Amino acid sequence: LDGLEPFLTNDNGDLAFSDPRLSILFAKLNEYQSGLCVIITQQPIQPLFTTYQSAKYLALPNLPPAAGVQLLRHKGVQGAETKLLEVVQDHESHALTLHLLGGYLAYWHQGNWLGLEHVPVLFDKQATGRHIRRILTANAHLLFNSSAETIVLLLSLSQQPLDRQTLLNVLQQIPSPWLGYWLSKWVKQHDTLGELVRPFKYLSKAKQRQVFRQLQQLGLLRVVGRKLYLPDAVRVFFKQQVGLLVKTGVT
Repeated sequence: LDGLEPFLTNDNGDLAFSDPRLSILFAKLNEYQSGLCVIITQQPIQPLFTTYQSAKYLALPNLPPAAGVQLLRHKGVQGAETKLLEVVQDHESHALTLHLLGGYLAYWHQGNWLGLEHVPVLFDKQATGRHIRRILTANAHLLFNSSAETIVLLLSLSQQPLDRQTLLNVLQQIPSPWLGYWLSKWVKQHDTLGELVRPFKYLSKAKQRQVFRQLQQLGLLRVVGRKLYLPDAVRVFFKQQVGLLVKTGVT
């Protein structure tokens, strides 16, 4: 199982499965121990399995440098092996960082590694996650006032995966149940985001699909079946951008 994050909740610091059927599945696997289940996540989930005697936890190290170069090339980044190896080492061989960096360079700079010079330098005091935040800041500048920005900002408001049609209903201001209703109400109450969603409403379906593909190519959006969600680091960053928009009233 690659990536359980979309199916987790963390209300008041209590980590839990959003779907009780997952709890039942893992409990049965632990009870009968009739096979091997490998779970890969970006965030620690040991608290969910503390009572499982058969569960083993392995903290994976960052990518080997050669694998980091391979990831950049897979994303479409071009350059000499020595230069790409230097890029990987500068970004500490962190898989998500390289995934986002590769998407940024491939989409905005045609895969040219020299596009790194356009990634802004951050002078804040928060060292943790700075490489990722630099790349996300560069993307935020380029996506400003676009339909793609609309999507990523709205998705950042949810810790749960959002059904594609529910999101489109929100953008079309069609009442939707559960989270869609909540988002619709939130957007209506904040004129800034109300203004932001309007341009997306008039895009053709083909153009709307193009927006989703753009965000996937950049590594900002992940799609699981009909569900859309942002990697946690991406969601936190853009949720902060929503707060800035509402606070300043800038569109």
